[in-house]
Amino acid sequence: MKKYTILLLGASFSLSSFASEPVDNADILNELKEIRTLIEQNQQNIYTCVDGDRNYSIGIYITKNRVNYHCIAKDNHAEWDPVLVSVN
Repeated sequence: MKKYTILLLGASFSLSSFASEPVDNADILNELKEIRTLIEQNQQNIYTCVDGDRNYSIGIYITKNRVNYHCIAKDNHAEWDPVLVSVN
């Protein structure tokens, strides 16, 4: 049976380097609150229209029962807008 050795060149690890300062729970809680605030500020609303089976993103045109619809964002939600076809 062969013996394998692992050689770490130039690497020294000590537990003291990972925890050089004591960590207070209040500090951690404040940092987490700051992260949460940043995430909430950068959050984007993603609106989709549903035809019963599938979800469609804003800007998509579909045809159902010979009627064309356009998925639009309106009053903080998405909805289908019928596309009127002009007759010449």
